[in-house]
Amino acid sequence: MRTELRSLTGVRGIAACWVMCGHFLNDVPMGDFLRRTIDHGYLAVDLFLVLSGFVLAMTYGAAFVAKPTAAQFARFLLQRLARIYPLYVVTTLVCLLLSLGGVSVWGDPKTSAAAILANLLLVQGWGWPNESLNATGWSISTEWAANMLFPLLVLWLLRWPLQRSFAVAATAFACLTLTALLVGQSGQDEPILGAVNWYTAPGSLLRCITEFMLGMLCWRLRGAAAWLGGNAAMLGLSAVLVLLCQSYALDLLLVPAICLFVIGLSLERSVVSRALGSPPVRWLGMISFSIYLWQMPLATLKPLLVAALDGRGIADSSTLADVTMMMIIISVAHVSLITIEKPAQRRLRRMIDRPMRAAVLELSR
Repeated sequence: MRTELRSLTGVRGIAACWVMCGHFLNDVPMGDFLRRTIDHGYLAVDLFLVLSGFVLAMTYGAAFVAKPTAAQFARFLLQRLARIYPLYVVTTLVCLLLSLGGVSVWGDPKTSAAAILANLLLVQGWGWPNESLNATGWSISTEWAANMLFPLLVLWLLRWPLQRSFAVAATAFACLTLTALLVGQSGQDEPILGAVNWYTAPGSLLRCITEFMLGMLCWRLRGAAAWLGGNAAMLGLSAVLVLLCQSYALDLLLVPAICLFVIGLSLERSVVSRALGSPPVRWLGMISFSIYLWQMPLATLKPLLVAALDGRGIADSSTLADVTMMMIIISVAHVSLITIEKPAQRRLRRMIDRPMRAAVLELSR
């Protein structure tokens, strides 16, 4: 594993747990700061997107900058599908079966033929039908859109002169800012201007593609920020923690703070980086994708768990059920990584590599 991936893997695990806490701990009494932090759990998606752009630029950017080809792009997309699609489609089909069986799934998604097709094609977050069978799948759909744009984004953000690349990213962020200030959203009855909690198109596409772009630019800027050393991670984390104490309208300021945090983590020179790169936290990072996708299907078990606890006369059964559900989700995520994600990825990557090797041998004759 590359050194700079250790803490980045760990922070993915923290982000997945942050989202999960936001979904399950809504009614649990806690202090003001912790309450705001939990309620801001949707911003873990923004962290995921910046991380994704950063890691993909680090992993594939140089090859696309040097010699972009159609075959290379096809291979990139197939490798991305091998990474995200197996577990995504399993959890999506589980949610579909639950919905068809009359079980209330988070968001009560539509199960029309159009919705099913769009979800299976990973385009439901592009505006049709703007609804995910698995509620967390909307961000996977928008990230897939960013993956489809990857060669163009490499040109804009990694190949062009830095000033022009910075201008492109700044323009995208300006569009995000303007939309947030004019529309805003926080998941509450009254929209809060400045918030970026958009999970339907077109806002979700603007949010996720912009943050993916910022992550790519962060990879390019990483070398220039090296002089900050461990201070970059500490500054970014401090800014995030301070802003979490403030109004939801300051979500926009959290996005550049997250960018600075990601750059600092990748430098691996701070206490924070070492903590997030430790084996237990990295294990959470390894199962983060499973945690993210299994939480909504498994949330359907909570009413049964609450009823069972109430039947035993246990006080505060809802809070205990929430904590138990999160432990169940983490356990299922670990099993899912071993039995679904890894085997499917290995098989699909072998299928991708086989025709590629055959083509190379044919050309060498």
